[in-house]
Amino acid sequence: MNLDRVVLCRPQGGLNDVLCQIERVCRYAERFNRTAVIDTNHRSTTSIKDHFSRYFVSRQKGVILDSTEIESRLRSGSVVPNFLAGDCHRYDAHFDHEVAHFVESTTRQPITFDFTKDYAEPLLVHHDSGRENGASLAALSRLRLRADLSDELIKRLKTIGTHYAAIHIRNTDYTTNYQPLLDQIKNHPALLNCENLFVATDDIACLQFCRSLFSGIKISSFSKLPQASGLPIHQLSDRDDIYERNKDAILDLVMLALSSKLFFFAINPNRWGAMYSGFSVLALDLQSSRKVLNGLISRREIQIDIDSST
Repeated sequence: MNLDRVVLCRPQGGLNDVLCQIERVCRYAERFNRTAVIDTNHRSTTSIKDHFSRYFVSRQKGVILDSTEIESRLRSGSVVPNFLAGDCHRYDAHFDHEVAHFVESTTRQPITFDFTKDYAEPLLVHHDSGRENGASLAALSRLRLRADLSDELIKRLKTIGTHYAAIHIRNTDYTTNYQPLLDQIKNHPALLNCENLFVATDDIACLQFCRSLFSGIKISSFSKLPQASGLPIHQLSDRDDIYERNKDAILDLVMLALSSKLFFFAINPNRWGAMYSGFSVLALDLQSSRKVLNGLISRREIQIDIDSST
């Protein structure tokens, strides 16, 4: 671990984007002999809004999940981008649609650096969002759930059972024409023959519709959903229950991956040109990558169930 050469990652966006940016920084750090430090609790962060180390443990010495370990370095020394010199904490950032990056609010300059170059400066800062195919899964291969999250996962699996179908529906910032799509799959063999259905969604109306459509199936959903918002859960401003919201999102992802059959749908046309929610795609990738899933959970009692379900 080289604390004389650090790259600080302040990832933005939903969980998939956050993991993609973490992987991007970790790859850079490996290439140029730096230590990657993850900060998901900066004043201008749009998601997580808490220390990443409350949810995950790093499986690699060169990846630190809490920026408090380098606190003194954030207020001294040279840094890239250089407009952050003097204090890497106190800036404000927002997403600039013209340049399609997060920028510092005063200078309107992107808070990042050239990932193809090495730098002499001891500290580099990357504050941005964005997805990259396969990157979020690779980031998860570097991580393990904290024991308290694994304990809660076991409780939820005991509630629903180890063999269940699952549905993910995104319907806030990204929207889904979910009612006819759900109606199309209601007679799918995986649903006709299942007794337990797990539903992960950011919209309580979607959950209520599933309960009415699949009335003969036991439906489980563990996340606390706002009664009315329209915002994705990761953008809600209230920090009072931030730990519960983050925990639920992470465990929803893992439970989707642990399902015997996973359903998700194309989202409606959007400004980003995305066809599917990144969260849905990551759940499918994780379901298909048993080695990463086992390493992430790191609990033998769950791994036995994973291995025996194929």
